[in-house]
Amino acid sequence: MLPLLSLLALLLLLLRHSGVTRPQSLAFPSFFLALLFLLPLSFVVARPQSSSTNLQNAKSTSAGNSTVVPLGTRAVYGLRKDGMQVNSISTGFLVDWSRESPSDVNRQLGAPMSIVGDYIDFYQDNMDMMQIDWHLSAIRRVSEWSVYAPALRPRFSLEDWTEEMSQIVARKMAGLNRQGITVWLRFAWEMNGGWFAYGNQPEAYVTAFRSVSSAIKAATNSTYLVWAPNVRYGETQSQAGYEPYYPGQQYVDVAGLSLYSPGETGKVPESGAFVRALSSFYRLYGKSHPIMIAETAAPYAYAVPSNMQYCDDCDIQGNLPNVSNLASMPSNAASEYDIKIGWLRQLVSSEAAGRYPNLTAVCFFNYFKYGSTHSNESPTLIDFRAIGGHAETEAAFRQIVGNVSAYQGGYSGRASSSASVSWLLSAVLVAASIIIWTL
Repeated sequence: MLPLLSLLALLLLLLRHSGVTRPQSLAFPSFFLALLFLLPLSFVVARPQSSSTNLQNAKSTSAGNSTVVPLGTRAVYGLRKDGMQVNSISTGFLVDWSRESPSDVNRQLGAPMSIVGDYIDFYQDNMDMMQIDWHLSAIRRVSEWSVYAPALRPRFSLEDWTEEMSQIVARKMAGLNRQGITVWLRFAWEMNGGWFAYGNQPEAYVTAFRSVSSAIKAATNSTYLVWAPNVRYGETQSQAGYEPYYPGQQYVDVAGLSLYSPGETGKVPESGAFVRALSSFYRLYGKSHPIMIAETAAPYAYAVPSNMQYCDDCDIQGNLPNVSNLASMPSNAASEYDIKIGWLRQLVSSEAAGRYPNLTAVCFFNYFKYGSTHSNESPTLIDFRAIGGHAETEAAFRQIVGNVSAYQGGYSGRASSSASVSWLLSAVLVAASIIIWTL
């Protein structure tokens, strides 16, 4: 469909060609200004086809339930209703910023992700959060289609958190908002585990979270607080693992959860595993908040090749190995495709959407790193990636959540080529109409 401005230009050309005389009141400057006034409306009409439209022909993601929630009903807090989503569940990625940008991942998907994840460190002696500034140009390039979801990691006990720190964070987030970037701030995530300096300190955590939330809400209305513990299983563990850390409904905008594919390494996720894993968390918080799976993946293990020096739970330095040359661990593991796509289909299934109507978003951890060994386990490489690793898995992700046609057409990772063509045609027609109408 031609943009609205193109139709207007065509009408003007036809009128002029038919001999209609331009009224004197339509002097060139006022007419030109009127056209400029219509430019934004034309651009809205000329937006690229959303990835969700393309999903009508994608692979089925049903996990045994035919209920599909109407598209867009979960769109909240800056998420676009026509963004990347399946069954109204928006999809994002925690990209490996040392190796790729959001536009790089978008290019492989053929469509812009709905959520751009990031990890930001916060130190007592260095509170400038410069990682955000380093990534800012890449964030701005995709901000029309994506919310920015930084995970802020204090590198110290939250017993030492101060009000001044909260104000610094609030000013940083407000600065992003002034640049047109919507922020979902995941402050001190996975606080209910012992692997971070601030972990297992419920009272200090709640105090700090409330302080940050209050400061941000006083400074801006376009940054939203994501409260995101690590998953706990079973009612007893869930009560103990979540509720002591919950700051209260007035301080939390989105309730998030780190939830990776459960089960044995090398096995395809059991049917219904995701729905069961989310059950207790959703029961506790799903009626009060939109629910976000803030970190997820179905990790796939490979043996560490002899030319790589193992480092426990570390990032891989240098070039990443080609997974087609690696040996799966264990040797009888299911295929990477079956494990990862099986998990994706559960996350965005019509069963999950129907059972959990406030399940709003999932964000995939797109990293490849060394694994963590326990007892006598062999060292491994763990490939969490959906994009950039296993080719068949990437192609399936593209078909389910992205846009295959746009990818094949050379999608740039930013604006749609179809939108660019429409915009160029509009500009040509407008220029022609102005020239002819004023002759």
